[in-house]
Amino acid sequence: MKIKYVEKGFISPHFGRAYPQFRLALVRADLPKRVRRFVAIHELFHLHDCPTSWLWGEVKANLYAFIREPLGGVWCVWMTIFSMDRLKYYYERLRHGN
Repeated sequence: MKIKYVEKGFISPHFGRAYPQFRLALVRADLPKRVRRFVAIHELFHLHDCPTSWLWGEVKANLYAFIREPLGGVWCVWMTIFSMDRLKYYYERLRHGN
């Protein structure tokens, strides 16, 4: 499994993305260090998880990462609350269920 740090524009509004078929996790390089660590742990979890739904997969990955990097997790939530792009993304994802 590999983590690659990428520019914001490459995966925005995401902070990270997991590609299990390539055993690759992408994490935004511009994030604060603790948030990068939280996101990296979260995405690495996705590489070996087989969730029954995307929402359950997110819950499990967030819990796993929060235990290991709680301050980064809180900071990540804080950054999401104040990002209109991320809020729109999650609203659409919840609305469509995928």
